[in-house]
Amino acid sequence: MFEFGPHPKVHSSLYNFFSTDDFAQPWYDIARRLYCDGCPALEPPRHPEAVVPNLVHYIWFDTSWEMTFLQMVAVSSALQVLHPDHVLVHSNVQPTGPHWTYLVTRYRDRITWHLLPKFLKVWQIELNPSIPHANSDIARLHVLRKYGGIYLDSDLIVLKSHEPFRHYDAVIGPAYPYTADNLQNSHVLFSRDSKFLDAYLQSYKAYDGSFLFNPVILPMRLYRKHPHLIRVEKLINFCPQREAAHMLFSNQLDAVVREQLQRAYSIEFSGVMENQGSKFLVATPEFGFHLLNEDTVFGAILRLAINGSQLTI
Repeated sequence: MFEFGPHPKVHSSLYNFFSTDDFAQPWYDIARRLYCDGCPALEPPRHPEAVVPNLVHYIWFDTSWEMTFLQMVAVSSALQVLHPDHVLVHSNVQPTGPHWTYLVTRYRDRITWHLLPKFLKVWQIELNPSIPHANSDIARLHVLRKYGGIYLDSDLIVLKSHEPFRHYDAVIGPAYPYTADNLQNSHVLFSRDSKFLDAYLQSYKAYDGSFLFNPVILPMRLYRKHPHLIRVEKLINFCPQREAAHMLFSNQLDAVVREQLQRAYSIEFSGVMENQGSKFLVATPEFGFHLLNEDTVFGAILRLAINGSQLTI
């Protein structure tokens, strides 16, 4: 099991300095390179062969689950763009509805529902019942420890191949806005042997029941102490804010949003839909397959997700 502690070549006084929680200073990397003799490499090793299994995982806990159009699009995008060996949908209830039926009919040999009971405790500590995602936060780590692979939230539409990332033991991205403060857990890749994943699971021994501390703040602290264990990819997922969300439903992208979208490996659509109105989060006549024909950026993303068409923006 991975243990926390100073790298054997790091001077102890410097290790204490470089292990502090406040690493947001812009001079941190420069100082670390100049004064931390023997510190682990800032970049993790890239393996010559892929070490992350080509499996995609989704997790959903609820009393029932009628899959929405957006969730179907998200899963379809993973199948079309990532070409995984298999998609595993882990849930305490079986998905239902026409959109789930569409997926299992079209991709019958490549997608499976897997019964997964809801996690109520971590390291014998009761999870905060007022935070719905706490169960999923724990479950995704255990699923990735067992199988390895790619975990995606069910509101992420995949835009690009992840093949380059599969050569690293661990890949994660910053939480939006893209600052030095937090790492997100909505889109991650782990090998089964990832030491960072071990450390991530161990960090839940300090579970405090808050909304963000364990899922996004502690991973950044782990990364700052052990940058050689994980690759951080800034735009592994793009979370458009209000102005950008409206742009996606037209062809009027500004230069900044266009560049971010072109560089991103996935796009988070729950925020987009909230900015467009809650009706888009459910299966309604206003939100369905007919949008594939629209001459908008969103239409182009849907054509990529459903048909595998090339995304040109």
